[in-house]
Amino acid sequence: MSAGNKILNVITHLNGNGVNETNFGLSNEAKEIYNFESSDEDIDMTSDSDDEVVENKKLVNQMIVPGDLVIKSNEYMKGHNTYTTEDLRPEVFASEENQKEDEINIYSSTLGVISKINKLISIENVNKNLYMAEIGDHIIGQIVEVTSAKKWKLNINGNNLATLQLSSINLPGGLLRRKNEQDELNMKQLLKVGDLINCEVQGVYANRNDVHLHTRSLNYGKLRNGALVKVKMGLIQRKKTHTHFFNNNSIKIILGCNCFIWISHEKPNQVNNNDKTQQNVKSDITRIEQDTSFEIYSDVNDPNIDIKKRILISKYIIIIKILAFNNLVITEQRISALYDMLLSYKSGEGMETIENESLYVFNDPEVMQELGSQLVQSEKMRG
Repeated sequence: MSAGNKILNVITHLNGNGVNETNFGLSNEAKEIYNFESSDEDIDMTSDSDDEVVENKKLVNQMIVPGDLVIKSNEYMKGHNTYTTEDLRPEVFASEENQKEDEINIYSSTLGVISKINKLISIENVNKNLYMAEIGDHIIGQIVEVTSAKKWKLNINGNNLATLQLSSINLPGGLLRRKNEQDELNMKQLLKVGDLINCEVQGVYANRNDVHLHTRSLNYGKLRNGALVKVKMGLIQRKKTHTHFFNNNSIKIILGCNCFIWISHEKPNQVNNNDKTQQNVKSDITRIEQDTSFEIYSDVNDPNIDIKKRILISKYIIIIKILAFNNLVITEQRISALYDMLLSYKSGEGMETIENESLYVFNDPEVMQELGSQLVQSEKMRG
């Protein structure tokens, strides 16, 4: 490329509306180059000023999008929400003419603001309502893709899709064996797109951008007989137990660390089995696996869930929405306390609305705010 063409490309990139040398105030030397009066020898445009431009313009809390080059240098280290050319497939992405041997390209993997601490470059996510996975988190995910690489892709309310591998689930029948080609062919029969999964974070890699899940426990698996409620991040705290039972163990609520909440009706024998599992009754584990694992991938809900049980589930959905509306951290104690308050709540007409199954009144923002205030006051009185 000639020197004149290089100058033309730079000016066009900066302006985008055509080249007008009077608008740019070009020097006489630049005009001579632009008028092709100089030699056609290439001018080295890749000087040390490239790093300075990136540093001055981007390392100052500016917005950046996924795939953007943050900096090209060998003096900086990548932090969270970033990746380098070394993380990519060299035969596809690495280019010898665009990258020197002593330089490392650091890219952004999310939408956010660049943060620089000494020599550490990271991207702070601007969307604080996204889940940041930690190993051991009990979460709820929704399958969005079944890949040909023996794995499922799940939405976990995070920056990227999480991975559930075929080797990370229990097979029907409770058999512990290596997965074969037939199991791979049956993947879409086990878990389909749209299915909700109760699972645990097994591993977090590549600066939290690659999350691996597993369901190798009787406490995890496919979710049925209930409804999903999503709340904003920060309303569910990490605790030892995220599965709770209410209303004489007829209602099960899973408070996912990713702020996905599952509310379902629970059979009495299912509760007993879960209690035994949590107590580590080893003599019954094999029998429980054989009895239940044939059903864990079924798409059919329990036909015995009648209208009364569905209304009961709806009541707990309302409770979760009231807590979320008032920005209150959702806990087992608050759910129980708010349920008792709803039982005794009377509308303006003096009706005990929740007992008469008139649940629509609790969608009123004023009623939701009133109940939230009463809950906070009762907590203050109890100390």
